[in-house]
Amino acid sequence: MALDDSLGRTDPGTGFFWSDRDEGRLFVRTQGPREAPAVLFLHGRPQTGRAWTSVAARLDGRAYCLMPDLRGFGDSARPVSGYMMDTLAEDLLILLDTAGVERTVVVAHDLGGPAAWALAHTAPDRIAAVAFFETPFPGAPLSDADQLLLRFPHLLFHANVDLATWLITGREERYLDHFIRQFAGNPDTATVGLPIWAAGLAQPGGLRSSLEHYRVWPENARLGAELAASPLTCPVIAWGGDHSMGDYVLTAARAIATNVRGGTLADTGHWIPEERPAAIVNAVHDIISHI
Repeated sequence: MALDDSLGRTDPGTGFFWSDRDEGRLFVRTQGPREAPAVLFLHGRPQTGRAWTSVAARLDGRAYCLMPDLRGFGDSARPVSGYMMDTLAEDLLILLDTAGVERTVVVAHDLGGPAAWALAHTAPDRIAAVAFFETPFPGAPLSDADQLLLRFPHLLFHANVDLATWLITGREERYLDHFIRQFAGNPDTATVGLPIWAAGLAQPGGLRSSLEHYRVWPENARLGAELAASPLTCPVIAWGGDHSMGDYVLTAARAIATNVRGGTLADTGHWIPEERPAAIVNAVHDIISHI
């Protein structure tokens, strides 16, 4: 299903609901029959839950897909604080309660990964499995050669919220075009949602709140080091793209979980939901068939 140009509205065939807490609302798209196995999809930056609609359509009713806009993105609240991965996990637990979902598979991309990691620690009885696609693991016990800050210096630039906001404001689409293409295997496919993501950043508070997810990297790294001391025991799938994180994702996942499989996708960049949706669909089918 192609992305449309209407911000904050569901695509044809999807539903939605709001999940509320004191810090504000999360906007959640849904697709698929309620009685099917639940799959919680967590997007990265600069996307929203809309990034998963192509994947959800390809699942063809075999999963109940929950696709929230994480805090700070899309139609969800943009509070001034609360962007650490344990707080995001609390958001997601409230979401699951609101949706009446007792147990779910979690599929995460990019900055949705730390939230998925924290959620699996916070509520292990509610998480059947986790699939990480091109996700960072702040605080994972790795060698220096595996540290993302050495591979991707933009993490430090984005973490300087005031400077990054000043330099990007008014140039959102040009900035994202460069940013997305830099880490893409197939730039034309990866940039399909560019006008939507740029418009989201240009909304009041949109750029600032998206950058807050980077500002909290040091706090997340400290928390991640604590979480890694008690590795996840649920099934974990971890895939990187050979034009981006490569084998980092599998290596890092093995440092924070005990039951891990995955690898590196050939001819693929960072933007796997756009570049390789079939790979995600195959992974979801595989997980569902084994739980």
